[in-house]
Amino acid sequence: MGFLGQFFMRKIISTLGSIIAILLLSGLSSASVSSATAESPATNTWDSDRIVTFNCSGATGSNATLVNISLIIDGVYNTTNTTFQSGGGNSTIVIKTFTVDSCAGKTWKCEVCDNETTCLNSSSKVIKIDATAPTVTAPSDTIIKRGALLVYASTDVCDSSLTLKWTKDAGVTNSTSFLYTNDVETDDWSPGTFTVTVYATDDAGNEGSGSVTDLEVKKSGVLYVQPSGQPQRQPLAETVSQPSGTVGQIIAILTFNVSGMPLFAILGIIALVGLFIDAGKRKPRKKKRSQKRSKKRK
Repeated sequence: MGFLGQFFMRKIISTLGSIIAILLLSGLSSASVSSATAESPATNTWDSDRIVTFNCSGATGSNATLVNISLIIDGVYNTTNTTFQSGGGNSTIVIKTFTVDSCAGKTWKCEVCDNETTCLNSSSKVIKIDATAPTVTAPSDTIIKRGALLVYASTDVCDSSLTLKWTKDAGVTNSTSFLYTNDVETDDWSPGTFTVTVYATDDAGNEGSGSVTDLEVKKSGVLYVQPSGQPQRQPLAETVSQPSGTVGQIIAILTFNVSGMPLFAILGIIALVGLFIDAGKRKPRKKKRSQKRSKKRK
């Protein structure tokens, strides 16, 4: 064989080798797992009943067979299914019941294996679990003045920022009326008796509530019981016709703001008012008697 013949022979052998290699590689690639997917639930979502439905899917090449799909939660194999639900025979659904809440969440993924013991893991996702409703503690006060704050306390096992709303006598729900985190303002309320309920909702959708029933709201400037834990507030200004003179000044002091005064101080002021009133009644009588005595001496 001459030089030219040897050259062409090497080319033919090289080409055949390349073709065989391509065929072998394509056969190997079609004989393994091609995909593993954690379908649902979406990552960082909340579950509110501790019963979670996980959906995994996988696929293999044409020369391989899907054998099983496993659910892995926090690194632990929970379920390995060999029966698949989809029409194409490539997905599995696992319903998992949890016994406790998980505020930080459970990390989960899917593992897909074929008949050649080749396995592929999906990317990881997180499911947060909270089946506990927020706790709302209503104030114990039953009598307040108009303008006072109703101070509620709300807590939740997972969520520190709750969605709050309140109703008065099951009326229209208000969600933008909180001066502080859990407080209900009464500035524009008319005197009367009401039932006030505060609702708190967490990120998982759980709702808790607390109510004050038969709450008596009085006009500003009258004696009332200051709600516990509430900052001192000035009553709303009201137009009051008052008598002139010293008695009028004392009554003005009484109607200014008695909410922060001790009971004995209030009673003492009321007693002083009585003395001034009594003194005002007696002075004219003394003048009449002195006038009668002067007439008799004449």
